[in-house]
Amino acid sequence: MSSILGHSLAGMSLWALARRAPVLRDLEHKAWLAGAAIAACLPDLDALVGLPHRGPTHTLGFALGMGGLAALIAAVRGLRKEAALIGLAGLLVVWSHAALDLLTGGGPDVALFRPFWNRELSPIAGGLPLTSYSNDVGGLLGLLFNLWTLQAMLVEGAIFGPLFAATLARRRRVGIGLALVGATVWFLMALAASR
Repeated sequence: MSSILGHSLAGMSLWALARRAPVLRDLEHKAWLAGAAIAACLPDLDALVGLPHRGPTHTLGFALGMGGLAALIAAVRGLRKEAALIGLAGLLVVWSHAALDLLTGGGPDVALFRPFWNRELSPIAGGLPLTSYSNDVGGLLGLLFNLWTLQAMLVEGAIFGPLFAATLARRRRVGIGLALVGATVWFLMALAASR
């Protein structure tokens, strides 16, 4: 599985990209990035509430529900003109979790498009250069301080850190350069892991 760091960086990157829409440009407060990081990790609540991992919270239906909730909360809090885009961004941020889990090459299958399509997709080997998957980690603290998780965080930080920084870059050339660094690191690490 992808780590909390990988999910958070991917979610914050998606929010930073969504914020480029003119209607969302004023929502620059760091709390929005923190909210995106939390939203990107929401699907793993399944493990904390006793649901099967990569089950109902790793679906398009769950992401739609969370996006709808985000839009509703935004509208109630006075962000009516921004609510639809906040909801769409929320949907993509939450759904990115299941997409990243599919790139890990291990663990349970994911019904990415449920409830609209019930087929479960198997994780793709080599998508992310992570080498193992474990359900037996000794609870949340065991998961966070597991040696495999720390290694995964280093790999994901090397890949998604530059990609996230690229979404925040003010200069186009810097953003493109950072995106190329992240993509190159991802490609080289995936290539090395496949050997």
